[in-house]
Amino acid sequence: MENVSKALLLSASVLLALLIVALGLRLFKSASRVTKAYDSSMSQIQISTFNTNFTKFMGAVTDETNAEKQKYATIYDVISTATFAYDYNSKQVINPRSAESLNDNGLVRVDLKSKSGATIEHLQVKEKIYDILLQECYYQDNNYPNAKSIITYEITVNAETTGGLIRWVTFTPMVDNLNVVTSAINKAKHELGEH
Repeated sequence: MENVSKALLLSASVLLALLIVALGLRLFKSASRVTKAYDSSMSQIQISTFNTNFTKFMGAVTDETNAEKQKYATIYDVISTATFAYDYNSKQVINPRSAESLNDNGLVRVDLKSKSGATIEHLQVKEKIYDILLQECYYQDNNYPNAKSIITYEITVNAETTGGLIRWVTFTPMVDNLNVVTSAINKAKHELGEH
């Protein structure tokens, strides 16, 4: 009888130990799911924050609190975005100017295109021409500069990763009646030796 009671106590101990282990595994799995959900939401926040560098130029929005309008991008914004892309790319690869890097879909690409189709591809690595663009692509006519003649640019997202991270954008002037941007792009391309 004494052996039977010891056996019962021993089996009860083993059963209790198995229940505790099972409960521990269940808690661990639950905590793991919470962590994965947190990581997923954090990555979505990071993607959204990254994309804001581009999406802030998508359409004009009125800000009633400051009684001012968010304007479309100016050439200064285009250059700033290209600089942001270069800085981001330089953290991803050793040489963001190399041919392999320019064709790397994991890096950010910024293009500038006129209404007539003249294009500067990979603006993010062509800082030599920023001065030309800043001087010639801000006003529609530099002889008569005023607030109404500022050239504004719209942004088009050309490519994103499957996770939604923006990888390639193109800026195009809203109005280019005088082909100011086309002329500036051609001048800049000449400066770069691209024809």
